[in-house]
Amino acid sequence: MDEKSAKRPSEPVDGEQPSEVADDFESDPQFAPIIEQLRADPAAEPHPAFTQQVMAVVTEMQDAKTGSALFWQQVRKRAKATVAYLTDTPSAADIALCFLLAGFFYFMLGIIFFFGLKSIEPLPTTAHWLRLQPQIAMLTAGVLGTLGVLLLLDGGLAMRLARIGTLAFIAFSVFNGTWFGLAGAVSYRLFGLLCFTLAPVLLGLFLAASLQRFRSRATAG
Repeated sequence: MDEKSAKRPSEPVDGEQPSEVADDFESDPQFAPIIEQLRADPAAEPHPAFTQQVMAVVTEMQDAKTGSALFWQQVRKRAKATVAYLTDTPSAADIALCFLLAGFFYFMLGIIFFFGLKSIEPLPTTAHWLRLQPQIAMLTAGVLGTLGVLLLLDGGLAMRLARIGTLAFIAFSVFNGTWFGLAGAVSYRLFGLLCFTLAPVLLGLFLAASLQRFRSRATAG
C-alpha cells in the first residue's frame, strides 16, 4: 500500500457513523480550504438595535400579561362586590336609592316611548295598547320616585307603602305585558312579553327582596 492510499480516508461502511469515519475533520486535507475560508471571513456582528428590539418585545409581552391579569382581577373584585351588595342586608338609604333609580329609568323610558311612537306613526289599529305605554311609564316613574323619597324621609310607614307598591308594580307589570301581547299584533307578542313583563318583574323581585332583607334585619334587631 502506498503513502497516498494510507492518507486517503476510508469509505464509510453501512451502519457506521460519520464521526467514526473521521474523528477529527479539521485534520482532513479536503476540508482545509473551507476551514481557512471560514476563519478568514470577518465575524458577523448583530444589528446595533437587536438587543433593544428583543427587550422591547419581552417588555410588551410582560405588560400584556400584567394588563390582562389586572383586568381579570378588577372583574373578580367587582363581581364579589356586586354579589356582596345583592346578598347583604341593605340600609333604608340603599333601598330608597334603588327606588329612585328605578323611577328615573321609567321616566327616561316614557320619554323614549313618547318620541319613538311619534316617529313610527301611523301605528297599526291593533296597537292601541302600545299608545298608552308612555303614560304608563311616566305613572310608574312617579310612583317609584315617590316611594323612594318617602323611604328617605320616613322609614316606618314608607317601608309598608313600598312593600305594597312593589307588589302592585309586579302585578301590573304582568298584566301590562300579557295584555300588550294579547291585544297587539302577533309580531308584538314576544316583544311585549319580554320587555313589558320579564324585565319589570325581575326589577320588582329585586326591590321586594331588598325590602324583605331589611325587614328581617329590623325584626331580628
